[in-house]
Amino acid sequence: MKKFISAERTAFFENSGLPPFWDSYYELDGIKTDYPYMLYTCHKEPEHAMLELQKANVLAAEIFDLVANRIYKWDEKELEKWGFPKHHKEFLKLPKEEMFCMRIGWAWKNDYPMLFEINAEAPTLWIEPEVATPLMTKQFGLRNPTPNSNNHLKKALNQAIKKSLADLPAQRRKNPTIGFVCYNDMEDLTTMRWLADFCEYTTEMFPIDNLDFTLEDDIPFNTETGQQLDALIFWDAPECLEERVYADGENMFNLFIKGLTKRSFALVHAIPAYFAQSKGTLAYITEHAEDIFTGKYKAAEKYFPKTYFSPKKLGKTYIAKPIWGRQGQGCFIVKNGETTQSRYQKEYYVKQQKIYQELLTIPQIPVEEEPLNWV
Repeated sequence: MKKFISAERTAFFENSGLPPFWDSYYELDGIKTDYPYMLYTCHKEPEHAMLELQKANVLAAEIFDLVANRIYKWDEKELEKWGFPKHHKEFLKLPKEEMFCMRIGWAWKNDYPMLFEINAEAPTLWIEPEVATPLMTKQFGLRNPTPNSNNHLKKALNQAIKKSLADLPAQRRKNPTIGFVCYNDMEDLTTMRWLADFCEYTTEMFPIDNLDFTLEDDIPFNTETGQQLDALIFWDAPECLEERVYADGENMFNLFIKGLTKRSFALVHAIPAYFAQSKGTLAYITEHAEDIFTGKYKAAEKYFPKTYFSPKKLGKTYIAKPIWGRQGQGCFIVKNGETTQSRYQKEYYVKQQKIYQELLTIPQIPVEEEPLNWV
């Protein structure tokens, strides 16, 4: 634990205003490690490299939007082919929403950026650049590359909410209440409270334990306050509701789908974000490159790594990832035929169907003469 403890680090977290959970350490099986929850370093990039990344982000987001529109036309067989559960076909019947934010992970190949994953959920991945980047660049004496990003997030969030509310009756749109729903832990609650502050509508921010759909017409409400909700924003994709069962055996997910179908409430961001998070989508993009990367999207092809459901086309060097994985869980690297597993191997992720992707270069961060990397 001594490696990252210093007076300078302590003073930084005390004065930064960052969420308290950032100044903490992972615990694995009850054992604390030397790896803090967040560790940042800053380095200078030439102006052309920053412009390239900004252009790449926009193109990548547009590609995912294009693919999401295709997914909405898929049947059960097509969904299953690309790694989606067949019973989630219900999502395809619902009103199309608008993603207001996504985080794209970049690596490098031959000195240009390549996308290796996308996450349009989990607001922690939004608070990191929005809050941490200005602080870290100031700490290291550098310029914030995206000084107006908070304004863009606020505009996109409220634009998405307004668009989703358009499906509700006029009286429900006059003074709507937006529910920001997350799991009941410090990280989720702190981050969702931060995100809710960008909302220009009345908000209720509460843990998913307090969410219910058992009112007349299946209108969701906060059981702690009794407040009915006109729209919902989830921390995770809505399939998390499948875990929740009422005393009579009714699954909350069924009431959720029923209410959405009846337009009892609006949903913001969740469905397209759910489709985007699947790494099977990257395999679809690889297989359909010829009819995706055309016209103005031709320039986007170089940003997408080759991704398959089998490693055969990648030879003896690649990375394997669970379709619904995160944080390196269940991953392993094969390099020149030698296999290395990530340190995180929870059974839930290990058992998932894998995608296989060309191995990209992830910059290593030297800390006290030791490289920090994914393994």
